[in-house]
Amino acid sequence: MSYNEIKKHIEKSRNLLGEITSANGVQKRSVPTLTKIAYHLETARDEVQSAITQIKEDSVQNELVERFNSAASGTAELIENGWFHLRLEANLPSAKNIADVKRISKTVTNLLDYYAGCRGSLPEYERVFVAIIEHTDPENAPTYDHDNKGYRSIPNALKGRMFADDDQFTMSLGLFTVENSNDPHCEVYVIPLEDTAAFAAQYLAF
Repeated sequence: MSYNEIKKHIEKSRNLLGEITSANGVQKRSVPTLTKIAYHLETARDEVQSAITQIKEDSVQNELVERFNSAASGTAELIENGWFHLRLEANLPSAKNIADVKRISKTVTNLLDYYAGCRGSLPEYERVFVAIIEHTDPENAPTYDHDNKGYRSIPNALKGRMFADDDQFTMSLGLFTVENSNDPHCEVYVIPLEDTAAFAAQYLAF
């Protein structure tokens, strides 16, 4: 029901109230009229409550739509040796592009939420090496210096969930780039720090 319908019931209640209240303030006793007033007020109250519920539902729906529309797609999996792997169907943006940096952060968060929801929990590590390997086409994508890339949102989304913090004693970080014109994307690996050499031998031999 529209707000106009709510307004109509309230106005009918006001008119009926006027019928049983004289100009000099003397009130008439009229059970039928009071019953009609109660009906219109109760109907208006129910419709107001329904409108509130609908607004809340729309707000939640809009939040979900915004959350997933503003994130890239990707996958999350636990691979051999207990190493965690994320694939983001996006390249790293410029650190100055706040909207795209948030998009990367939301993508990582969504993938972690999805994995935790399906598996019951996320793997946790005491000290980690986080490797970010960007597959990009230099001819069709901007080329940024590493310190100008919006990569910080990735460890920020991981910390507190897979490892305690992203300080230099808890997390080591590597940024790598692979030329790939056919399949641009970004891979993130989270591995125990002591496995860095084994990981490098297997995944960093470009």
